[in-house]
Amino acid sequence: MKKSTKILLILFIITLIPVLIFSKSIILGIFPVDNKIVFKFDTKAIIGLCFAGINIIIGSILFFKFLNILSLDKVLFFTSAPLVIVYGLLLFFLAYLNSINNDFSKAIKSFLNITPNNTYNLILWVVIISVIFISLLFFNYLLVCRPVSKVERVVSRLGDGIVRNGRFNIGGGKQFNNIEHGLNKKNNNYLEGEGSIGQNYQLSAKRLPKQFYRVVGRSGVVELERGKQLRKRVAIIKISVESNDGEGAFDKDFDVLNSQLNIIAPLVKKYGGYIERYLESGLIVVFGKIENAIECEQMIFKVLEKKSRHLQNWGVLIRVALDCEVVIFALSHESGKKTPRILSDLSFLDKLGELAKFISVKAIFTKNIIDELPLNYRFKYRYVGNISKKDKDIYLFEDLESYSKDVKEKLFRTKGCFEKGIIEYEKGEYHKASVLFEEALREYSADRASYVYYSKSKDKAE
Repeated sequence: MKKSTKILLILFIITLIPVLIFSKSIILGIFPVDNKIVFKFDTKAIIGLCFAGINIIIGSILFFKFLNILSLDKVLFFTSAPLVIVYGLLLFFLAYLNSINNDFSKAIKSFLNITPNNTYNLILWVVIISVIFISLLFFNYLLVCRPVSKVERVVSRLGDGIVRNGRFNIGGGKQFNNIEHGLNKKNNNYLEGEGSIGQNYQLSAKRLPKQFYRVVGRSGVVELERGKQLRKRVAIIKISVESNDGEGAFDKDFDVLNSQLNIIAPLVKKYGGYIERYLESGLIVVFGKIENAIECEQMIFKVLEKKSRHLQNWGVLIRVALDCEVVIFALSHESGKKTPRILSDLSFLDKLGELAKFISVKAIFTKNIIDELPLNYRFKYRYVGNISKKDKDIYLFEDLESYSKDVKEKLFRTKGCFEKGIIEYEKGEYHKASVLFEEALREYSADRASYVYYSKSKDKAE
């Protein structure tokens, strides 16, 4: 036991003695008068209350010191137990208050406006106490578990190879101090250990795009610099620029095509993405975080929509296909410099893009994207069918956020009817599917996907 703790313990015992001595005076200073509780303390009671206040402060300090040496599970127990006990005692007291007949109980019943014939106020007080209890319990868990969130952020940073020159401060009790020590040790190993990641970063930063570090992390770049291949789960986007006159790939005005890419590239950089390669009429983009990929895709459509309002004969249509999978990175030597490349087969993105074009949707993505998003991430989308990949059906969705606000709301209103139609179509119930798609078109006749599926359903039904 530390010397400071011993001193506080002695002071706690010393201040507790006068509290016990003058406790009778304190109790006698509280008495009911005309259904009211009156506080009238003499000198002894005031002295006892002063020592009680000091005793509570010292006791609280000792309690927090005690919590500081416990593991998280025990801290949660010892901080929650007093709240649960007080809550239980209050409910027990309220339940039997009407059956107690003395001056104190009458004063309390008068203050709370509780009578045997008025159970409404009794229920109301139970609800109020329950709300206060739940709120205190929530803030208790929030405060106690705050170091866990810090640990999660630090581990995520280190997992991506993102280090810092200073120490990570986690806070919390002894258990988190040990975790903090281990994480800082790991951080120092990144900075100063064998392989000298910090030095490798400075050397390779001159040769590799900075955005690539945000995707694979500093440690990932070091692995590639050592001539190794890197496997990492990322979000991959294929962005295709087409003419909107039905002629397919944009091949009439390369200046317009380049203007699109000049708009898209800064947005990719802003949201932490890396342009892996340029295509004949588009590009492949990689993101380390799935939510960044979704937000970038949505922002691209918003920016291009604003630009199209101010330009006549725009003649350009953007389609986006998104997937999330584990890919293999390697460094290739092109024109005397190192360039990061994905070695994995990306032909599935071509299939997604072709399907998006066939059913006339702007942005299409796989269920893998939804599975990898944080649970609290929200955006509007709808199911548009499935596609086979390595003998496995992959469910596909359309991002409704890629449309203007009024179009998005109209499409979202027909979401239920449209998705039921897709399910019936996949089951081979083409007549039922056509009826559902027809209903969706009555609600919003400009829905191209509904029209395509409606036409296919009618043809197959006949």
